[in-house]
Amino acid sequence: MKKYFTFLCLLLLLMCLDITAFAAPPDADYELLFADEFDKEIDLNIWKYRTGERLGGYNYPENVYIKDGKMYHEMRYETRNGTEQLTGGGIISNEFFGYGYYETKCRLFGATGGMHSSFWSMGFGGDGEKTPKYNQVYEIDGYEIDSHKKNRITCNINLKINAVTGIPGTPVTDFPTDTEFTFGYEWLPNQINWYLNGELIQSKSGNEIPIHYAQQNLWITGLANASLSGEIDRAKLPGDAWWDYVHFYAMPLKDINLLGASEFEYNENPDHTPKTSLQHPMSWMELGDTEASFLEWNDSAVSGNHVLSHHSDKKYTVTTAQRLYYIPNGNYSFSVYAMSSGGQKTAKIRISDFDGETVKEIDIPKSDTMTKLEITDIEITDNGAYVEIISEANGGQWLKIDNPSLYATHGKEVEKAIPYTTDLSGYTVGETFVSTKSDGFNQSGAWQGSGLAGYKGEKSIFVYEQDGDAAAEFTITAPKDGEYDIRFYKVGHSNSGKKCHVYYKLNGKTVDGTADLTQGGWQVIGTEKLKKGDKVVVGIDSKNGGLLRASAASIATKGSVVLKDVLLLELESPKVWAHGIKKTVDPENLSVVPTTKNDRTMVPVRFIAENLGATVDYVDETEEIVIRLADNTVTLKVNSAKMNVNGKEIVLDVPAYVRDGRTFVPLRAISEGLNQKVSWIPDKFVIIGDKEVTPTKELSTELDTIGKQ
Repeated sequence: MKKYFTFLCLLLLLMCLDITAFAAPPDADYELLFADEFDKEIDLNIWKYRTGERLGGYNYPENVYIKDGKMYHEMRYETRNGTEQLTGGGIISNEFFGYGYYETKCRLFGATGGMHSSFWSMGFGGDGEKTPKYNQVYEIDGYEIDSHKKNRITCNINLKINAVTGIPGTPVTDFPTDTEFTFGYEWLPNQINWYLNGELIQSKSGNEIPIHYAQQNLWITGLANASLSGEIDRAKLPGDAWWDYVHFYAMPLKDINLLGASEFEYNENPDHTPKTSLQHPMSWMELGDTEASFLEWNDSAVSGNHVLSHHSDKKYTVTTAQRLYYIPNGNYSFSVYAMSSGGQKTAKIRISDFDGETVKEIDIPKSDTMTKLEITDIEITDNGAYVEIISEANGGQWLKIDNPSLYATHGKEVEKAIPYTTDLSGYTVGETFVSTKSDGFNQSGAWQGSGLAGYKGEKSIFVYEQDGDAAAEFTITAPKDGEYDIRFYKVGHSNSGKKCHVYYKLNGKTVDGTADLTQGGWQVIGTEKLKKGDKVVVGIDSKNGGLLRASAASIATKGSVVLKDVLLLELESPKVWAHGIKKTVDPENLSVVPTTKNDRTMVPVRFIAENLGATVDYVDETEEIVIRLADNTVTLKVNSAKMNVNGKEIVLDVPAYVRDGRTFVPLRAISEGLNQKVSWIPDKFVIIGDKEVTPTKELSTELDTIGKQ
């Protein structure tokens, strides 16, 4: 209970302080769970020093010190080991913090260039037993401020896994950070907010923020930066920045999962290239016979493709665990999907308090399919929890786990993050010929590298409107005669231009278009009949103004398919690609799949209709299902072979029926009733969209590759 005692002492200390020195958190339900007032030496039980070389500067513990109730980071030139170095410092928390409100009061350095000051959250790898070996999931930059631009406060989000690597914020450009100020940022499941002196200055929500989650370390740094932080006037050194305190507040969020990386998808990128080894699950620790705990690709995965597996050819004892820090006290529930060979001496999940005292546990039964298990009425009393997945088994016995979730049954109701999925909305199947920045590319103007992901996860570039004339052009050569769509890839972001000038040049003519870069994906500028060897130059420039972004351009044969434009079904599989986003037909019941009956493809009507953009209603009085999309209305009844489309009666080859609690209808009938085209791609795929697709062997091969994603 040491952690709980520390919190009580902290609370008593704060009661004795002038609380008006702190800005109020943005919600009255927030409770202070962590504070360091920097009124004594750096506590190395709480913090570690940031050390080593970074951006041409060096960081040492000696550059961080406490004076007059504040933590100072000093930047200076000094000679170490016979070499002059520009030095600074920083601290990183040993423990992790998640959803909540982070606040500090500080005064930064601004007399000359050279110091990069920041207050932020990001994971840090550990030993794998006391802390996760891999835990770098997210980066939330509360602020990043370079001393040569002391009036510019930058607030960013950077995702460290799975292709998307950066979401830049709109900087504050008129605040003097070399004066005292209070700064905070609020991390919620589907929203991140930034506050300057108690006033909201920026907010990101919905699709603007990544969906991934795990508790991360807290960083406060004043880095010596010899390469990116402007010219350095030696006469103004040494210089320093100080921080008066750091506070963390949290409140219970009803039904929000607090376990990190619970989908077990974070170790690989969408194209299956590894981010880390599958041997060590991101954000989880492994104890005992650790080689028996690993991630594996499995068709039974509830989210994505991977599950946690306990298995070995020899006798083993292993625990996969995650510790949660600084969470609100109160009543919680736990759920998980599990399947097991059975026969193990131990196969269980245990929930303990922060110090490891067991609160509740559940045995995992034998099951050949993923089964949902739950533990209720878990009382958290010391602001922490320890979740263990435990196996003690003989060789050949196994356990599979997916989507463990620990969530408060009380508290504030907030919008949940979008569930984990693989996003291939920018991908095209069929014959497409792409030019990226690494091939057939030219640029002019003040373009900069961006962390924002472009085509297939490649890094993109951008240029500000105020930076003057700029252009980026991609050259593609037609590999054969044919009719092609000429396309520009839009890297979507909310701060980009809405009417940007895009164009293509072919055989002396130029065709102009406009692109809304607040939305991502491929945009067709025009269609051309090309001869083998024809060169098409596709570009974007500053003619119409706006913040520009660029990543790729392409020519695509008329038979190609943009995944964003269609539904892609795989027969007898619960996985569906809805407009490029991988989904599960029914996450609660993996046996609900598109299937064949009497030579007709049968699909769950609500899932298909809603993912085509239709509404689905059930009329109790008539027992009718009514589906509406644009000007089309489809009406049908269960166990009836009649379907009404816009007032016209159609006879179904197979009547609608109910299976596993879902109503199934013939796919072609419901799709064409909603004015959609259905294309069968041998031997197991179906594409639904606004145009028919010609099946080819090459298309089947590409779809089979996507089906394995």
